[in-house]
Amino acid sequence: MRVKRCSQPKTYKRDSKPMRFPSREMAPMVVSSNNGDNGKRSHPPHLVFLPFTDKGHIAPSMILANKLAILHGTSITMIFVSEKELESSPSPASPQIKFVVLDTQGGTRSKSEALTEKLDELKRLASPPVAILVDIIVLWSVDAIERSKLPKFSLYTASCSYLSVMLGIRAELPEPQIDESRAGFQPRIDDPEMPDFGSHDWKRDLGEAQAVLVNSCEELERQAVEELIRARPRIPPVLPVGPLLAIDADSPNPKAVGHEPSPPNAEACKQWLDEQEPSSVIFVSFGSRTFLGEEQIRELATGLEGSKRPFMWVLPVPPHWADGTKEYLDHVLPDGFLARNQGGLILSGWAPQKMILQHSSLLAFVTHCGWNSVLECLYLGAKPMLCWPFGADQPENARFIEEEIKAGVELEKDGGGIVRSGEIQAKIEEVARLEARNSSGNAATLKEYVRNAPSSAKNLQAFAEALSQM
Repeated sequence: MRVKRCSQPKTYKRDSKPMRFPSREMAPMVVSSNNGDNGKRSHPPHLVFLPFTDKGHIAPSMILANKLAILHGTSITMIFVSEKELESSPSPASPQIKFVVLDTQGGTRSKSEALTEKLDELKRLASPPVAILVDIIVLWSVDAIERSKLPKFSLYTASCSYLSVMLGIRAELPEPQIDESRAGFQPRIDDPEMPDFGSHDWKRDLGEAQAVLVNSCEELERQAVEELIRARPRIPPVLPVGPLLAIDADSPNPKAVGHEPSPPNAEACKQWLDEQEPSSVIFVSFGSRTFLGEEQIRELATGLEGSKRPFMWVLPVPPHWADGTKEYLDHVLPDGFLARNQGGLILSGWAPQKMILQHSSLLAFVTHCGWNSVLECLYLGAKPMLCWPFGADQPENARFIEEEIKAGVELEKDGGGIVRSGEIQAKIEEVARLEARNSSGNAATLKEYVRNAPSSAKNLQAFAEALSQM
C-alpha cells in the first residue's frame, strides 16, 4: 500500500494568537499573559479538560491529566456529561485533578447549554481557568467553548499518521469491504452526535485550536510529524506528547493511572505462558469492540491449528450465549477443534494484555491495530504484529506498521472481507522469520523510541509553561 498526497488544506483563521512552532524542536509558545507585568501567578494554572469517555480515549486522557498535574503542577477540572461516565472513568492520581458533572436537568436541556453554564461558573472562581483542552471527538462542545472565549487546545488520542489523513494531507486508504455477517464488525459507538470520520471537516474544527496534543511521539512517527509541520500555518501546531500509557506509572492504585484491576484469569494466563517455549505463542486479540463472524472464526481457528504453534485467543462470547460458553465454542469452532488443540488457550473474557505482550514466550500479536494496542505492543516488547484492520484509523495504522516501522505484516482479505486459513498460516511463518531477523535490532530500536520519547517530554513541558503564562 502506498500513500498518495492530497492538495494542501485551506487556511482557517483563529481569533486567538497562534503559538509559534517553527521547527521540529519545540519552541516557546507565544501566548498573551493576564498575570500582571511580570507574567507570574501566585497559583498554578487552571485547565478545563473535556475528555471523550469511550475506553480507548479516557485512559490516555487520564494519563495526560495525571502527568500535567504531577509533573507540572497544573490544576485540572475534568468535565463529565453524566454520573455514569464519571463512575466508569479512571480515578485521578493527584488532588490537583477535580471531577465535575454537567447538569443537563435530566436530559431536558442540551449538553452545550449545560457546558456553557459550567464554564461560566468556573470562570467566576478565585482561580479561573486559563484554557480548555477537549478531545476532538466532543464536537457538541464547539459552540459552548466559543462562547466562553477560553483559549482552546485539542487532544487527539490516535496516531499522527491518521491525523494527517483526517486533515487531508495524506489520502485515506480505502476501508476493507467486509460482509459483516460472515467476517465480523465493529459497532459504532452509541452516541448520536458521533461524527462520520470520513466526511467531517476536521480542518475547520481544529482550525480554532491553539494546538493539537497527540498520543504519539516524534521519534516513532517522524514522517507524519514532518508532514504536519510542513502544513503549518494551514493547521495549528501539532504536539506529540505520548505515548500516554499506564504501563510505566508507579502507583499503588492501578485505576488511578488508567489501568483496570487484573482480570481473574491473569495468574492462569501467566502460568500457561510460563510453560511455553520462548518466542512460540501466537496471541490473538481484537480489542473490546470487534466481533468476528462465525465463518471468520472457523477460518481463524483452522489457520491457528495449521500453524502448529501454541496460541492464546481472546474470543468473546456474545451476550445471548453468556450462560453457555462451552456451547458457544462448540457451535462456532470447527468440529473437534477443542479436543485437538488442548495445547492452545481460548479466553472468553478479558485478557491481561499488557502481561501477555511482554512475556518471553510470545512470538506474534494478531491485532485489529487499534492505536493503544499498537503502542502497548511496541512499548512492552515490539513483537511482530499480524495486522487485521477493520475500519477507522486501523488501515492506516496497519500500513504504518508494515511499511514505515517494519514491525509486522498485514493479513490480506478475500472479496468478502474474510481472512482465509491459508493466509493466516503463511503470515504466521512470515512474522516468525521477521522475529528471527529483528529480535535484537529493529524491535529494540522501536521499544527505545516509545519508552523514552524525549521530544514528547519537551512538548508537554512547553504546553504546561504556556498555560502558566496565560
